[in-house]
Amino acid sequence: MKKQLFFFIILLCSCQFSFSQKATGKYLFPMYPGDKSWKETRYPIRIKALEIPDSILSRLTNTQLIGACFEYPFFINLFAFDNYDEGFKNLCHIFNGYTELLKRKNIEDDLINFYDEMLSFKFKDKNSLYNEFYNPLKFYLIEEIISQDQIINNLDSIQRKKLFFICKEKFLMKKSNSEVFEGQPVFSDVSLKSTMLIIGKLVLKEKLISDISIITACQDIILSKSLPVTIYENIIEAFEKIYK
Repeated sequence: MKKQLFFFIILLCSCQFSFSQKATGKYLFPMYPGDKSWKETRYPIRIKALEIPDSILSRLTNTQLIGACFEYPFFINLFAFDNYDEGFKNLCHIFNGYTELLKRKNIEDDLINFYDEMLSFKFKDKNSLYNEFYNPLKFYLIEEIISQDQIINNLDSIQRKKLFFICKEKFLMKKSNSEVFEGQPVFSDVSLKSTMLIIGKLVLKEKLISDISIITACQDIILSKSLPVTIYENIIEAFEKIYK
């Protein structure tokens, strides 16, 4: 019975992909939390059902692939380990969308643009396909993806500069704590760390900063050490000077 259900879900996935191409332009998973099929299956079956068939995976556009990774129902596994690196390794192990994203050529601009569009509870483009499912926790996911060496190492100088200023914008947005949900700030100082991980890696890539304290601070960030906000601000200020 379980095998029959699994193969039915895979068939449904293929049908939904065809429909999503025509009707929504984005990849639709065969099940989501709260669905009847979700409630009737256990975790291992859900994991297998949510994998994207290879024949479909190769046909996804960059935007569709990023969106699928962004909306993957078990993205919350990112927070289930001692650090986000371990959490992301788990995501890559259970979902082939992430591994495809990291190895796909020329996806960097699309990732940067997707990140640029993100605000706390919505996208800059009010007509974005992904507004409906968005929540601020996904900032950690997109920043973890972009900070991967497979992405950072492929950026040219123009892309690095663009990404830095987008990161600065996100840093300031988070630091302002202007967004409040149920009486609590949407972003805390802890959330700044995931933004700074990208900036830290960009700084070390440029190799144009001679201040040893800044370089050491960036290395500490990459080693998952939390630093005072003032240190983060010093890194941004020093890095910004090389682009002026």
